[in-house]
Amino acid sequence: MTNQTCPIWGTPATYIGHIGPTDSELWDSPRAGGRFVVTAEAVAEVGDVPDGDKIRLTTWIVNQNRLSSTPATVALGDIDRIKADRDLTVLERRDALLTYLQRKETRIGSGVQVGGTVSEEYLVSQAELLAWTGSLDHKEVYYLIDSSVDTGHTKLIKSPQPTLRLTTHGYEYLQNLQSVQSSSEQAFVAMWFDETMRQAYDMGFHTAITDTGYRPMRIDRKEHINKIDDEIVAEIRRSRFVVADFTSEPDNPRGGVYFEAGFAYGLQIPVIWTCRDDLIHHVHFDTRQFNHIVWSAPDDLYTKLKSRIGAVIGEGPLTKVTIEH
Repeated sequence: MTNQTCPIWGTPATYIGHIGPTDSELWDSPRAGGRFVVTAEAVAEVGDVPDGDKIRLTTWIVNQNRLSSTPATVALGDIDRIKADRDLTVLERRDALLTYLQRKETRIGSGVQVGGTVSEEYLVSQAELLAWTGSLDHKEVYYLIDSSVDTGHTKLIKSPQPTLRLTTHGYEYLQNLQSVQSSSEQAFVAMWFDETMRQAYDMGFHTAITDTGYRPMRIDRKEHINKIDDEIVAEIRRSRFVVADFTSEPDNPRGGVYFEAGFAYGLQIPVIWTCRDDLIHHVHFDTRQFNHIVWSAPDDLYTKLKSRIGAVIGEGPLTKVTIEH
């Protein structure tokens, strides 16, 4: 391992070494969101993308590191794909700041230094704050800090070093953020909305969810006038659990399903992972580690999904109620 500069941001980072037969590079960069692998073909390109794309790429790496111990792999295709990713909203960025503070705590109220004497630990935390909050510079981070102080989620302690700490209200907010869905009757279904999946949804997902006492939510069947991404985020937050099905065309993975499953997982909302048996080997290795329900037909999906919901989530609040199919 050697101290060098991050291939994405040109900031201090640790080069860990080459991995795999393709001569990819493994890095650990606080500014880029932690550990990531960059392919040999992408090394020369990744540092030249626009700042907005670098921020989206960094957000993706942060989320990958939150979801898995396996580092994200940045290839040329990922650099192109990231251009279509949604930017975090201001409130999501503030929530990311609060989550980062909680994760960095060594004890209750220890906080994170945000000014004063410069040390290696301080420089690392400043780079990580940029990465976690989707910020381009520290002016944006300071705005989010001021916002979190104004809302009472954090308190800025000025001595002996300027330190940002979570307040009791902040801890309560994070707890509610993580557990607000625990009493929900809703189950969010992330899947391929193709006609070939109609029977799988009607006879498998929908019926298994309703028969265990929950109300399935498919975002394409909800009437709304808002941005679809905002609706997805809002409905996942309202859900007791998420069913994420990775069935797709072999060479066209459902990026939206990966995002929705990852978002829920990051909020500690239970995710039930499923995939049709002929496509399970196309599931990305970052999520393949999870225990997928591998199904062959709608009736097989129904039986396995109903059993998994009962075992992992338990019966829902609508079990005794007649639900309209």
